[in-house]
Amino acid sequence: MNKPLLSVCIQTYNHERYVSQCLESVLNQKTDFDFEIIIGEDESTDGTRTICKVFEEKYPKKINLFLRSRKDVIYVNGRPTGRFNMIANLQAARGKYIALVEGDDFWTDQNKLQKQIDLLESRPELSFCFHNVHTLDQSTQKIRRNTSLAYSIKKTTYDQPDIIAGTYVYNTLSLVFRNNILIPEWFKSLPYGDKPLVKLLGLQGSAYFFEEAMGVYRDHSHGTTKSKEWKELSKNHVESTLLLYSNLLQEDTKYVDLIRLKIHEMLFLKHMKSKPLMFRLKFAIRGRRLIKSYAKIRYASNIHRACYFGVLVSFILFDRSIGIFNRFISKLGFL
Repeated sequence: MNKPLLSVCIQTYNHERYVSQCLESVLNQKTDFDFEIIIGEDESTDGTRTICKVFEEKYPKKINLFLRSRKDVIYVNGRPTGRFNMIANLQAARGKYIALVEGDDFWTDQNKLQKQIDLLESRPELSFCFHNVHTLDQSTQKIRRNTSLAYSIKKTTYDQPDIIAGTYVYNTLSLVFRNNILIPEWFKSLPYGDKPLVKLLGLQGSAYFFEEAMGVYRDHSHGTTKSKEWKELSKNHVESTLLLYSNLLQEDTKYVDLIRLKIHEMLFLKHMKSKPLMFRLKFAIRGRRLIKSYAKIRYASNIHRACYFGVLVSFILFDRSIGIFNRFISKLGFL
């Protein structure tokens, strides 16, 4: 195959029951351009590797199968991650653009890739685009429709401050982005890969959201393994987010002050977590009106103002010290 316009990167591990559906949904894409499929098979303990080999043999000109070893797995906080597999897939991608999908998820719109590539080709200011998804509850086999957080927000364009400092609303299986980012070394130290990837993309440009659902995320949260993983991630959410933004400061970006504000926001939340429940309840009651006002402007175009207000509320209500807050923002050049 000549150099493809797009590389579809698929990470898969122990997806024996689902990976065929995932691969078929990718192979069924109708495009007027060439694309390659890169499969990173992370040495599964079930039949996933065998299935991937069968697909590679059937579509040798389309599929590039990489058989990873568990010896290369990157551990974070003593837990194995798919970080090595993800990074290796991205490094192997030859396309001008990259699309992501996990081996247990799948696409439902045969024109998905065509729509997203047409948009990115016509909008050079966009770093990436993403779309709405449905969620399949694996335990009940019921589909919850339009589950993307971005769909409920009813917003289609996200500027750089939105992406860098705003709430994470991006489903991995929906992402298509320009293949021009360098993965920093610190990327390996985080417990997840999708969020830091999107933040790095946000440093390069804005994003667009398609309101139509073009894929399905498979929810295994009732299963033992994934349930434990998500509980662990939720428990350490503040710490991992703090680590993410601390590392983002190392990147060459004009949004240094915005990132610093997010760091202080996370430090405040971390401090609050250490306080007794009754203290947090009193804080919530006293700050309800201000917090509500903060939430209203959270998705305002001026994210700087939202973060500034959030930190202001935090320090005034929690530390009860204007002096601390003034010294903090003066260091950032606001005073």
